[in-house]
Amino acid sequence: MILADYTFGLGSTLLYSTAQVFFAGIIDNRDVLLLHGKREHHHEFSMRFSGVPNPAHVVDPSRVVLNSNPDLVGGAVIVNLLPGVQGLIPIHDSDDQLILYADSETAGTFWSPTLAGNKGDSFANFWSLGTNSSILVGGPYLVRSADLTGTTLALRGDLKTDVRLTVIAPKAVRKITWNGYDATPDLSLSRAVSSSGVFVTDLHTRHDLDGIRIPRLTGWKYKDNLPEIGKGYNDTHWTYANHIKTNLPLKPLYGDGRVLYGCDYGLCVLVHLLVIDAYFHRLAVRMR
Repeated sequence: MILADYTFGLGSTLLYSTAQVFFAGIIDNRDVLLLHGKREHHHEFSMRFSGVPNPAHVVDPSRVVLNSNPDLVGGAVIVNLLPGVQGLIPIHDSDDQLILYADSETAGTFWSPTLAGNKGDSFANFWSLGTNSSILVGGPYLVRSADLTGTTLALRGDLKTDVRLTVIAPKAVRKITWNGYDATPDLSLSRAVSSSGVFVTDLHTRHDLDGIRIPRLTGWKYKDNLPEIGKGYNDTHWTYANHIKTNLPLKPLYGDGRVLYGCDYGLCVLVHLLVIDAYFHRLAVRMR
């Protein structure tokens, strides 16, 4: 199956693609597309690039081959992604579009947390209801939340090991924190992805656990969850299952003939009332 005529963002269209779409949307009024595919496979897609391209951005011809074809609609470009691509690579970087590709293993480390809308909106944290804003965060084992306050983007999540953090967010972001700690960007790595709106740094697992004190264990406490096995347990108030007939339409299929349906012993009065109510409701509807 080949994806074709896939529109996204404010006005971009992916004519076709043998690579899969991980993210297609708008980040800070810029159409952002992240495609991915298996590292050992060759992939190809075609679309029309728009916007003023970043003059510092140069495509590596050993990994990506761009072909302009006048027969394609609107001067679209055919992009060939050669086998062996590893990591995240930019295909097109402009003020209108950011087109990215990654191998599937790298794409699997990305998350797209939403940015909450207005605080007074009860659906502020619901995608497409209270907010259409989202970002891309790659690297962490889990991204739990993202909160943008002014020019500070606060990320919270989990790490299994040291990772490279890649964040694609609004250009207005000037500071990023991870679990409350400042994350210092690597400007050269950030600009290698895009001239703006991209933040790349390294995250390290922390081994210092402040404020955690293990209490001293002085003895075990337990609760008996099987009182019926005790010698003094009295079962005289138990209901004796001695019925051999039932009013339920489904008769017992196994056993010695005794009925074990709780309803036959008065143990589900509420269920009976609900069934009766539903029956008379259907009867009233039919009579109408």
